[in-house]
This record gives sequence, C-alpha cells and structure tokens, in this order.
Amino acid sequence: MEEKKSNHQMLAAEEEAFSSAARIKYYDIVIDKGRGAIITDVEGHDYIDLLASASSTNTGHAHPKVVKAIADQAARLIQYTPAYFANSQAARLAPRLAALAPI
Repeated sequence: MEEKKSNHQMLAAEEEAFSSAARIKYYDIVIDKGRGAIITDVEGHDYIDLLASASSTNTGHAHPKVVKAIADQAARLIQYTPAYFANSQAARLAPRLAALAPI
C-alpha cells in the first residue's frame, strides 16, 4: 500500500518532473477529488471550487449523470480519430452541432 503524502511532499516530487511553466500556482494544494462545488486535497481539506475547470463548470465535479455517460461511452469506445473512420457518436452529434453553430 502506498504511503499517503502531504500536499508539500507531492508538489516537491512533482516539481522534479513537471515544467514550472505548465501551471499558474494559486495555492500549494494537490486536489485529490471533487463532488459538486467542493474539491478535497490529498490531506483531506475541503474547499469551495471557485475556479471550476471547463469540464465541471456547468454540472459540478463527479455529477452522477455525467459519470454514468462517461462510463457508458468508455465501455463502448473511448475515442477514435475521425481522420480514419467515422464513429457513431460523432456522426450523430455533428449535424446537431452544425445546426447550433452554422459557421
């Protein structure tokens, strides 16, 4: 079993391998999980997520319907580039997206 590390320990280890230009450093925390508008760091401290990334802005972190949709799709096909073959989800979605943004 892996030893639980503090925010400081994880950031120090990451610094050895991660470009310093890759992140704007707001706070020295390492986010471990999120639920709704709450994020929790590796030390178990909860925060209200006022930065919510694009993937969680509208629904919050780990919204049950989004998690289920991701799991259902991943069980069928995770990703396939349209440069080689069409895939059923993209083929169904493309006309709808084009109608919303016909540029």
